[in-house]
Amino acid sequence: MRYYLFILTALLTFTCACAEHEELPAPGSEERMRLTLLLRGEAPTRTGEDEALHDVNIYLFDRSGLCACHLYATSAAVGVELLKGRYTLYAVANAGRDMGDATLRQIEQMTCDPDPATLGDGPLPMSARQEIEVTGDGRIPVPLTRAVARVDFSFSVQGEFASRLTVRSVQLRSAARTMHLFRDSRAELAAHVADLPAVTDPGSEFSATYYLLENRQGTVPGITAQGQKDSAHAPAFATYFQIEASAAGVEIIYRIFLGENNTSDFNIIRNRVYRLDVRILGMNALDARVTTTSLDVDPFEQQYEQGMTARSELQLQCANSPAGGSYTLRYVREQGTGTLRVNGLLLAPGADFPLHPYKGEVTVPLEYTQPDVGEVRLNLALEGPDGVLIERQLFTSFIKPRPHVVCTIDKPRLYAMDRAIATITVSQTGYTGKYTVSCSGTASLFINLNADLNPATSLTFPGPGSYTLRVRPEAVGSNPFTLTVQDAEGQRATTTASVVGLKRTATYTLSFDSSVAGELSVMAQGDYPVPEDVNLIVRPTLQLYAGSSVTTKTYTMPISIQKGRDVAGYTLDLGLAAGQSYALSSYTAAFSRTVSKNGMVEYRVK
Repeated sequence: MRYYLFILTALLTFTCACAEHEELPAPGSEERMRLTLLLRGEAPTRTGEDEALHDVNIYLFDRSGLCACHLYATSAAVGVELLKGRYTLYAVANAGRDMGDATLRQIEQMTCDPDPATLGDGPLPMSARQEIEVTGDGRIPVPLTRAVARVDFSFSVQGEFASRLTVRSVQLRSAARTMHLFRDSRAELAAHVADLPAVTDPGSEFSATYYLLENRQGTVPGITAQGQKDSAHAPAFATYFQIEASAAGVEIIYRIFLGENNTSDFNIIRNRVYRLDVRILGMNALDARVTTTSLDVDPFEQQYEQGMTARSELQLQCANSPAGGSYTLRYVREQGTGTLRVNGLLLAPGADFPLHPYKGEVTVPLEYTQPDVGEVRLNLALEGPDGVLIERQLFTSFIKPRPHVVCTIDKPRLYAMDRAIATITVSQTGYTGKYTVSCSGTASLFINLNADLNPATSLTFPGPGSYTLRVRPEAVGSNPFTLTVQDAEGQRATTTASVVGLKRTATYTLSFDSSVAGELSVMAQGDYPVPEDVNLIVRPTLQLYAGSSVTTKTYTMPISIQKGRDVAGYTLDLGLAAGQSYALSSYTAAFSRTVSKNGMVEYRVK
């Protein structure tokens, strides 16, 4: 059985008992009256054991304040003999021991100091103070008042929000640790209250019964809505329930303050029952009882080179934080040898960095530098003024310096026969060896700057420096290409560039020459070279004269125009007999294809 500690706050100055003492004047006549004190509990704070009376200490003081009698009993009916007169009766039930004699001052200052976490495990402390008048033998009822209040608490997460909210814990906080038995009691110091152990992982529904000592924190005028019964308005040591949860990466704290109503009252009064049925529907920041905290930390890049700076950004957003609103950031370096700067200031592992959200927000840069090769893992912990703890991780790796490659193009827009110069610059700290280079993409690259030889697919650069390649478009529109540069240790860098291919028309004009007897020559002259070998078929129609006879005949003259050329011709031997002559009457001409294979040049005959 558990009992409670009752403290007498002054030293005993004398003792008293029921026996007569000549030095103590009787409150009335010298005749002794026989009384039976009937002790019983008042309205229950809990069922069954509420009424249990295990023992009682009774003190009776006469009108002068002297102790007329002290009794210790273990029954609800206690007999006592007293002289006629008026007395003040004090009773302390369930102390678990004979508390001994005491002065009136000691009794009036008596406190009860149980462990709030186990207050409901044993018989409940009770007390009584009443005036009695002894006029004869009789029975006097003595109603005992429970020194505690009962709180029936429950919560449930309702509706669609139940699937999104994870409740981590529920905790009764700021419960009174001590109270006066015979006068109103109010916690006024931090030492006077305690937090009960949290119930972890309670699920979406929870109910429990708590027993609390009296804590009259009074009323706060001006609170007219439930949402205003919050930390900002509550007295410093008011008792409340705290529910910690999370939803969609947001940390949420619900605070429900106890009292005689849902608004302005913060009193917990002994021997009363308080019922709180909390229904959680969301995380409305407009409700001041709901504190939300979210922490976003941008990830580092996957890799950094030795000596480079890994950069991130921390964003803290909160609503309805308790007074002060100060947060503390600290970190543990699980892997790595570098240093972390927060908002430009060097922060050692385990050290505190304060964050003060302005209007509920604060953003700070994070910079991590490491000279050594290796993996990095940082555990960040943010602690709020309400005890909320949010953890995040940052990780990356630092590697040896790798190649850096940059490509610039002198002419980004090209026709089929145009060429651009690509300048490739490779740099790498501390490296002097060779590079292997692979080329891929739509555009073609050539080593020879003066002629298009075979396109390059692989190259070798002798070391860091700048190199030039010739670039040719192979299609209308974007012609991207990729260069992958790899050092002897397998570290590589890639760059992508592009040229734009432009479409144009190559127009060819034909000229005929018949100055050589028996032959017909044709010359095709264009205004733009052809990007490939192409045939132009010319079909002249001739009038052949032999004396007075005239015949008409059509011939075929295939003109082969070589790649990169804009002029070509053909000579036709007509096989005329002696005395024959001819005249060109008409002709047709057509290219073997109207558009180049790459679609960049359209062929026309004027």
